[in-house]
Amino acid sequence: PQAERQDLWLDLRQAGPPDLERQLSRLCAWVLQADRLGLRYGLRLGAAEVQPGSGQAHKRQCLEALALC
Repeated sequence: PQAERQDLWLDLRQAGPPDLERQLSRLCAWVLQADRLGLRYGLRLGAAEVQPGSGQAHKRQCLEALALC
């Protein structure tokens, strides 16, 4: 039987001290690592949210959302 995978949420509020530049840098690293590991992940940036997914298009969507913060 295959274990059901949980979606991983990468959340700005969990990205360390309230220094926006460092938080965004950490989230970027987490996105790249989750992508390398083949995980399904979503991104929470305050009111903005990218629903969980995976693959190149999803990674690009998350990185673009981070760039627009």
